[in-house]
Amino acid sequence: MSDSGMLGERRFSEHDPMDRRPNRRGTPATRPTGVQTRIRQMLVLERLSTRLPRVAAQLTRRHDDRPTLRLDDEHDLQDLAHAMLALEHDDIRVLSWAPDYAEGRERRDFWLKLESVVFEARWAWPGLDAEALGAQLTADRLVHRPRTGCTALACLIYDPDGLCAAPRAIEQALSRDVEGVTVRVFIAPRP
Repeated sequence: MSDSGMLGERRFSEHDPMDRRPNRRGTPATRPTGVQTRIRQMLVLERLSTRLPRVAAQLTRRHDDRPTLRLDDEHDLQDLAHAMLALEHDDIRVLSWAPDYAEGRERRDFWLKLESVVFEARWAWPGLDAEALGAQLTADRLVHRPRTGCTALACLIYDPDGLCAAPRAIEQALSRDVEGVTVRVFIAPRP
């Protein structure tokens, strides 16, 4: 019987981190490093962030014009982000707080406990620039790091109206490692 026909046997690909069999060079495969794991986590969150606008658009095209979730404000965005996070993450905890920059309005962020990542979903606002967003991310990092012990902060800025003049420049300016926390910014939809 061939390997592919055996019930219950797990098939491994050449790049499967759980595969401990020798590779082509005859050395045992190694587990991913912390850096590799962090890169994978950020890639998953980037994919979620960049696909969220397509998912939102698809939800508006329902069979027989049935009711649907519409993205009208930041709370709708956070509801959709929370549902999409559940596709890849098992332990998602909602962090509610009212930062000074929100003028008393409550914000909901998501702590991916097993991955030690805080994920934020924000609606773009007029005048969005790297300086304003950078100040908010600094405040968020200073609150979430001691509260959760997070090692990464990922922020989706949803910009359906194209308010952000230079989205890629803002992403590059604000995506960095700061005091032991990896910060990544994703602005979507991408032009």
